[in-house]
Amino acid sequence: MTDNDRQLKKETEVPLVIGLDAHSEKLVFSFFRKGKDEASHECLRRRTVHIADLETFASKHIRPQDVTALEASTNSFSIAERMERIGLTAYVVNSEAVSCYGKRYHVTDEGDADNLARYYMSGCAEIVWKPDPKSRHYRDIFFGYRNARKDKVRTSNRIWAFGSGHGLKSFSKLKFNGDVESAVVHLSGLALGEEDKWLLGLLLEDWRHAAEAHATFKKRMAEIAVASPEMLKLMQILGLSLVVSFALVAFIGDITRFKTHKKLVTYIGLNPSVVGSGKTVGKGHLVQNGRGDLRSLLVQGAQSAMRYGKDPMHRWAYRLSMRKPKNVSIVALARKMTTYAWHVLMGHPSPLKEAPKAFKTKMLKLATLLGRDHVRQAGFKNASAFVAALTEKVFGPPSAQPTGTELQTVSASGV
Repeated sequence: MTDNDRQLKKETEVPLVIGLDAHSEKLVFSFFRKGKDEASHECLRRRTVHIADLETFASKHIRPQDVTALEASTNSFSIAERMERIGLTAYVVNSEAVSCYGKRYHVTDEGDADNLARYYMSGCAEIVWKPDPKSRHYRDIFFGYRNARKDKVRTSNRIWAFGSGHGLKSFSKLKFNGDVESAVVHLSGLALGEEDKWLLGLLLEDWRHAAEAHATFKKRMAEIAVASPEMLKLMQILGLSLVVSFALVAFIGDITRFKTHKKLVTYIGLNPSVVGSGKTVGKGHLVQNGRGDLRSLLVQGAQSAMRYGKDPMHRWAYRLSMRKPKNVSIVALARKMTTYAWHVLMGHPSPLKEAPKAFKTKMLKLATLLGRDHVRQAGFKNASAFVAALTEKVFGPPSAQPTGTELQTVSASGV
């Protein structure tokens, strides 16, 4: 028996673990045979292929019983889907812990592929949930909205800085003004030189484009929310606006993957750290883990809810702020709102027995975002009929709604 025959027999005896380091054009594969311990893991070979040749290479060199592990990145989910379509197993793993297997002074694509395979074989790999097509589409819309909003604020700040640098006091109101057309009319009448007018025109054009993109994305989010029972139900929670509800549905996806509300809280990163070292025992500050975008949105929503909420959950948070730092009480309220959202998405009975005023206000804002023509095309005579239909969709017909607008009972430990 030749060495090649022995190598082939060795590879076919057990499934292989393959680390895949993916880039925009290049893929690096590391084929490992798992040993009894970490020291006995054996690297059999490494291959580098173009991303367009993924299916051809994988179908020839990877078997159905083999496992491929790749790091979470921009194109990792699409690569995993392409491999699954040809009958192969591919897992996307959390990228934070992979760096522990590498050396900072020696970073190569081959080494990263080796580290991915070793990380998966350690048994500690955290498998990342692959979003379904609808969740991925919602995420793209949310990221587009967020980027457009940042661009709008950034260009507004640039115009404000331009005016301040030229000693124009009228620019002081522009920083928080969202009406692009009135700003263009106002700024066009200022006495500026030709070069300054040219530069200001470019800044105003960027601002106009960012504002239009921001409005377009937000209107699209409203259109999706009207047709989404999950988003409408989430908006019954005080503090969860259109953007927050849309983001929750986009990033949570299948709610059943979170068996308890604590799992969802941990996923977002609203759980306090546990300190139990030496004589120190207790809970520490929030650790910067989980989804920071969702965490910041929920904290902002909790700030608004604490300011305007009057039900037992918000009164509890207000009392907590009397003996704890304000930020602690706000994060605690955001954690309860997340718990409430988990129960809503799981289909548990809502403690709200009729639509609160805040919910109807949110529905009226949806009608404003969609516009009069869209509301009428949907078959509603006016905005009031539109709000009534959405309210009935969430809370049932008015005859089935008991009186009372307050929450029944919200315990200190959750909904």
